[in-house]
Amino acid sequence: MFGWFEAERLVPGWIVVRAIEIVNKREKQRKEEIVGFHFLLFSSLFKF
Repeated sequence: MFGWFEAERLVPGWIVVRAIEIVNKREKQRKEEIVGFHFLLFSSLFKF
């Protein structure tokens, strides 16, 4: 099993920190995109 600890040793720390910063900045926008995507998905499913 390739777990988080193995990946953490292979990935430099600054990449992890940068990714966390990007995720924190985009969290609200990403939630809105996910909600919109699921709305479109379910609305298209209910048309059939």
